[in-house]
Amino acid sequence: MAKGRLGLVHLIDSDGTLNDTGTSTHAPFGQGYIDFDEVIPAILNVAGYETDWWAIDLCEWPNAWEVAEECFKFVDLLNRKYCKD
Repeated sequence: MAKGRLGLVHLIDSDGTLNDTGTSTHAPFGQGYIDFDEVIPAILNVAGYETDWWAIDLCEWPNAWEVAEECFKFVDLLNRKYCKD
C-alpha cells in the first residue's frame, strides 16, 4: 500500500513512557523498545523507501544535543547494514 509513496521517514525510539506534555518519550536510539532490525527492513523492503535520509527526533529529551551524535552513528550503522548503495 505504501510502496513508492514514502518521501521521508521520521524515526524515534521510545521507552514506553510519556513526557511532561503527554506525548511519547523520544529516547536516544538503542535505549528504547523499538526493534530497528525489524522496522528498518520493513520500511525498505515492504514500503520501498529508497534513500538513506532519516529524520532523528529527540523531542524534549534532556541534553538532546549531547546524544545527537550517538544517535546519528546508530542510524548510520542501520544505513550501512540495510540500505542499498
